[in-house]
Amino acid sequence: MRRSIRTFFILLIIAGLGFFIKNHSAFIFPSPVPVVAQTGSTDWPQLAHDAQHTGRTSIGVAPPYNLKWAWFDDAHQVNNFVSAPGKNLTDPFGSNFVAQVVFADSIQPIIAEGKVFVGDMDGMFYALDALSGTMKWKFPTGGPILATAAYDSGVVVAVSLNGVIYGIRASDGQKIWDYPTGAGITAAPAIQNGTVYVGSRDGKLYALEISTGNLKWAYTNRAYPNDINHYLSQAPIMTPPAVSADGLTVVFGAENMYIYALNTSNGTERWNPKQLNGQSYLNSWPVIIQDKILIYTVSSFIGAEEISTPMEDLLKSLPNGVSWSQEKQAVIDMLTQNPDQKILYVLDITTGQEPYQVAMGRVTGNNHPPFPFTLDHNNQPITYWRSRNSTLFSGGTFGSLFCPDVSRIDINTGDRIKYSFSTPISFCPELDNGFMLTTAGNYMYMQNSFRGIHVVNLSNATQNWVTHTDAISDCANWRTWGASIIYIGNDNATDSCAIPPLTPSKYSGAGGLSGISVATINGVTMFYSTEPLNFIGAFEHKQ
Repeated sequence: MRRSIRTFFILLIIAGLGFFIKNHSAFIFPSPVPVVAQTGSTDWPQLAHDAQHTGRTSIGVAPPYNLKWAWFDDAHQVNNFVSAPGKNLTDPFGSNFVAQVVFADSIQPIIAEGKVFVGDMDGMFYALDALSGTMKWKFPTGGPILATAAYDSGVVVAVSLNGVIYGIRASDGQKIWDYPTGAGITAAPAIQNGTVYVGSRDGKLYALEISTGNLKWAYTNRAYPNDINHYLSQAPIMTPPAVSADGLTVVFGAENMYIYALNTSNGTERWNPKQLNGQSYLNSWPVIIQDKILIYTVSSFIGAEEISTPMEDLLKSLPNGVSWSQEKQAVIDMLTQNPDQKILYVLDITTGQEPYQVAMGRVTGNNHPPFPFTLDHNNQPITYWRSRNSTLFSGGTFGSLFCPDVSRIDINTGDRIKYSFSTPISFCPELDNGFMLTTAGNYMYMQNSFRGIHVVNLSNATQNWVTHTDAISDCANWRTWGASIIYIGNDNATDSCAIPPLTPSKYSGAGGLSGISVATINGVTMFYSTEPLNFIGAFEHKQ
């Protein structure tokens, strides 16, 4: 009898549980959430994405990749190029094709209102349809365009070597305003809160209203503590300014090697100008992360592809298996003894003081500094480190025994935060061919004019080699090495060490010094690049 009662209750419980699951299964076993396609648009409106130059956007393009379109000019465009041995990107144009539109290597395409904006060496400024590459309009400026443009509130701002700042209506290419400065402009503008900031070679930083072009103020840089008449005052400004996220401070460097922080409201100095070591800010710009300014300088030492410096000698002297903490202290001691080896500065944006010393000596050859910081997929600043403790990249490299690794920096302490992968990527950037870094989603996009475009997934340390200019050159077969899109199909070349000529053009031009742009247009995310064959390329995920 008791066994029957127990059996009855067990069956009752099972039946009740089944009834509950049937009627509440959505809570117990929820259905997989469907992946919703992106339907909106995200812009890349200025150099390195924003006025702080973080170089990051939230949505990336996953591998593999297709070259959706390659725009040479309004009469020469290639769509959906399929790379193959013996095939050249420019084959459809004939063997006598000469590129008439030439882009400076410092130009980064910007994307807004569904258009790509870019200027050329002849002073023509173009708007291309971001999805198709079709030219929408063009606007003539009065001189070569060497700098990235900027966009805000329907106005795209272009600068020219004729010294004029142009405000152009993004929708149709009509000039809204222009503002002349006293010399040529080679630094990209920065826009924040309706104000555009532009540095000129006349030594002044200009703040203009984006809607009207009216001058709010202009600041003439000076040597400190000397007055404006000192020979180092009014030095050319060749590096783009950066603006703090709160919009209160604009930061820039001049070629007298001073760095300046100004109040955006009236152009007055927030702190006394600070002179840094080095000979130039060329190919660099300030990056603002929280309350810190991060900027590289070009070393004053003689450059070479292979460098023998206190930094290299120090790394050679350290034992195998040395810990990062020991290496860090050794590098800091070396910089204390050799302050001219310092290339990276971190400054407090409020005071201009250095809160700490970063354990980083010279990283690259040819006197080039590492390209500027960007933010990774966890919004932490990343840069190159030359170290015995490489964790993202591994292998040998040209010019050094030690692979320039990419690591994060603790913005509060200046310490290196290494990526921790069980197996690093078997790839190492060369000292003389550094990559500009851009991040989008989990992906880090690496670009230079000689080794092409590489994409690294920072969440799992996988790499995709996207492009290379040619199949065979510099004593290597780049197609067999893994490059998936090759522009010059010289696979039958007999001299593997020769470097074939690029597409003929009326000027020399090569992309790669300002990095990749990533944008979403009507739900389609692509990345864009100024490429060394003198074209603008748009890359999409290959289905």
